[in-house]
Amino acid sequence: MKICKRCGKNLPIESFGKDKRHKDGLMRMCKECVRTQYINVQKPYRQKKKEHIRFMERERDARNREKMNQFYFKKLAKFHWQKNKKKISVEEVQNMLKQQDKKCFYCKVELTGKNLHIEHYYPKSNDKIVLACADCNRLKWTKTGDEFLSFIKEYASRFL
Repeated sequence: MKICKRCGKNLPIESFGKDKRHKDGLMRMCKECVRTQYINVQKPYRQKKKEHIRFMERERDARNREKMNQFYFKKLAKFHWQKNKKKISVEEVQNMLKQQDKKCFYCKVELTGKNLHIEHYYPKSNDKIVLACADCNRLKWTKTGDEFLSFIKEYASRFL
């Protein structure tokens, strides 16, 4: 027989868990008190900890997404400068993205870092520059912006 330090009951030894740290090799609290302590204290703490970890992961993902977009904006601006010898800053790309509501100029698809291309409305001209998705940039090829818009309308009408 042994007395539980929490509830004060005199219980048989089988009611106590093993613990090598103590002289008698048994825990100070009975199994029932350990269970209630887990339910009342540790379980809510672990739940809060899990929620906090999920929140921090979502925050980290959002920060990483923003960093990746910044990386792609810089890379895109640098590539455009090397190709056309007209420098475009990251701020200009961001402003163009805001003006276009983060959507492709032609098909209105949501633009992300990898899907974002700097597009010349008139081929081989730096007069009007817009942001387009990778698919529209490849499809447009050497067409002017007006020709491409009419092409898209005609192409889309086939499926409607």
